[in-house]
Amino acid sequence: MNFPTRSHTFCAAVLLCLAAYGPACAARASHDPSQPAIIPNDLSDDAASTSEPPETLVIPGPLRSFLRMAGISQEISTDEVLPMLARNAALYGYQAGKETEYLVLVSRYIHLGRELLSLADANGTIHVSGCDEATRLVQVLGYRFQHPCGQKDVSFSTANAERAFLTIDSGFPLTGLEEALSNNQPFSYSFPATRVPIFFRQNNWIGVSAYTRKSGEDLVDELLHDQNLDRLYAALARCDDETRLALLQSPGLKRLVSLAPVFDLYGSGITIQSGRVIVPADDDKVWQDLVDANPHSPGDFVIHLLTRDNGWLAAYYDVLTRLSRAQQAQIVEGNRLRRLYSAYRSNAGRNNAASGVFPKNADLLMLLTSVKWESNGDPQIPGGLGAWQEILTRKNKANYTREWIRRGRSWESPERLLETLVASSNIDTESGPMQIFLMLEAMNAGRPREHSLSDATEELIASRIAQFDRWFPIFAEFPALDDTSVERFINAADHIDAISSPTLRANALGAFQADVGLWQILARQGQIPIAQLNASWQAVVQPFIGVSSSVQLFEAARNSLQSTLKASGANGPFSQDQLVDLLAGPPQDSPDGRRVHQELAGRIRAVLDDQRLVSLDTLFGLSDGLSQMSHGAHMGDSLLQLAGNLREFEMPRPMSAPTSPAS
Repeated sequence: MNFPTRSHTFCAAVLLCLAAYGPACAARASHDPSQPAIIPNDLSDDAASTSEPPETLVIPGPLRSFLRMAGISQEISTDEVLPMLARNAALYGYQAGKETEYLVLVSRYIHLGRELLSLADANGTIHVSGCDEATRLVQVLGYRFQHPCGQKDVSFSTANAERAFLTIDSGFPLTGLEEALSNNQPFSYSFPATRVPIFFRQNNWIGVSAYTRKSGEDLVDELLHDQNLDRLYAALARCDDETRLALLQSPGLKRLVSLAPVFDLYGSGITIQSGRVIVPADDDKVWQDLVDANPHSPGDFVIHLLTRDNGWLAAYYDVLTRLSRAQQAQIVEGNRLRRLYSAYRSNAGRNNAASGVFPKNADLLMLLTSVKWESNGDPQIPGGLGAWQEILTRKNKANYTREWIRRGRSWESPERLLETLVASSNIDTESGPMQIFLMLEAMNAGRPREHSLSDATEELIASRIAQFDRWFPIFAEFPALDDTSVERFINAADHIDAISSPTLRANALGAFQADVGLWQILARQGQIPIAQLNASWQAVVQPFIGVSSSVQLFEAARNSLQSTLKASGANGPFSQDQLVDLLAGPPQDSPDGRRVHQELAGRIRAVLDDQRLVSLDTLFGLSDGLSQMSHGAHMGDSLLQLAGNLREFEMPRPMSAPTSPAS
């Protein structure tokens, strides 16, 4: 049974984290009066340390308009314009090898901007003082006069839809031009170009791209027509200055552009200093043996790294560069580096590591980051080898792993098991050996070693990870939950899954998920004492074992909720207001804390009111009253008032209600 990943209960607010690029400075470029005005840019700190300022190229028109057309943030510096353009063009500019509308529009805008720039004066301003000057401008903008120019009420109609769209979308003040001509007044519009820095020099990029420049075009046009060049430029932006210059010298841009997909996905960890590639763990010898090139020959080393095994060696290297120094030292110990790589690429087959736009080494990174080590240098195995022998034997029988793992047959040492896990990290699955390892590692991480999960529990988790991989993290978040809690949860879920009635099963799943979600919220907020986490969890899931009717389900959901409230310190009789107050957080001592608590509780109540949901008090009151009536008690009119609260509640209606047959 695959349970949904979200609780249908109250959720906490999510914080948005915005990453900002580092500040960049610019050097002022001298202005040639014979050329259109260009907004100067400042010189970055890195470039300022060199003897010459960085070379630049011209973006025609106001930078804000270009950034808008290219889908680039207005907040970036001029140093970031071309790297961001290259990134966007690589990601959004191609589909099935063909240029998308995104690239077409940006390219058209560049050409339109150059034409408009040719109409501007030396200060970058377009002046229109009469109909003669207006006619050429209007044509460039993609419009024509509806009536001969010179008459009142001047208006334009579309002559070229493509140009007209770019005119409007880039923010050109077309209405202002119409009004100026109607009132026989001059029109002026500032249209200065902007110089943006490029990596290296313009002549370094000549002949690198497969796109042939036309007259008047430059590197910007190549970036808008060559995806490999886009990926190369974006990848270089993630390198430091010394590494970029070393790569320019050797292997050179023409060689790198053919390897751009691999370099883009896995090249950010390549660092060259003083003519040497800085390899993980600083062990040149082991990397020279693996790559078959000396790190002291950067060009040769990088080419071998990027071309080996369809990019899988580069993917492996990229992971190693992201590990801590201590973790790197463990990986390169002895011949472990080569053995783990052999295991990693064994499941790659003929697949290319650089196909697509996302790296394929994320699972390996998570695995090697999570591995812990014994004092003798062996990897720590959660549960020990005994449990893993059983886990992997079952995986082989179930055919969940590929030939390399089935070929292993025996996992007699931690090293052999680590190789198996590394091999499984290159298999597209959510329930393979690596995923089991990461789950067990996370679940045991917060537990003292003497209180780790038992072998039987770990085998149970491994056998059910495909069903409960979104639920098992609860036991990692709350390490106080023991083996019995894990077993009770799976038992309750299995009972729900076995309910034959689809409607009852769906209702049981919803109630179970809601009760578990409420327990999680209150446990996270510290309102359930740590000493009571284990017992309260078992009390929450236990009532759902054995549910076979709607009446039993109602009582199970109610008892489960009451167990949570009781563990949180609520005193009976329980009410919805108590639950809302608990969800708003623990009691506060300060006046400001109490005020915030009351505001949160008020917002929760407002949501419940807006949803027009029947309150828990009404449901529990009706249930208790009907139960008492069934035993002969006289309830009078007390139940009528509660039943009246149901009038405003309506069950969701089907999308298309069946029509009744004509009488």
